[in-house]
Amino acid sequence: MIIGIDASRALRARRTGTERYSLEITRHLLHLPEAAEHTWRLYADREPPADLLPERTPGAAEPNVCWRVLPGRRLWTHRALGSEVTRDRPDVLFVPAHV
Repeated sequence: MIIGIDASRALRARRTGTERYSLEITRHLLHLPEAAEHTWRLYADREPPADLLPERTPGAAEPNVCWRVLPGRRLWTHRALGSEVTRDRPDVLFVPAHV
C-alpha cells in the first residue's frame, strides 16, 4: 500500500502543537512493525533535513520512505498537495495538520 503523509508542518523550525504532533505521529507510524510492508510518501513544501526521518522503516529490505518536495507557499495543501495526489494517487493520505 502507498501511504501518503503531509509532512510539511513537521519541517517547521519552530514546532508548536500541530507541528510537533505532525512530526511525532509520522515518526511513530514509520516505526510500527507493519511499516515495512508499505511504501511511504512524505509530502513537503521544502527540502527536509537529511536526518529528520529514516529512508527505510525497520525491517524493510530496501528504502520505502520517499520525500516529494512540492513548491509553493500560499494554500499549499489545496494547490500543490491536492494537485500532486490527484496526479499520482497514494492509496491513503493523512494530513495531520487538519485533524
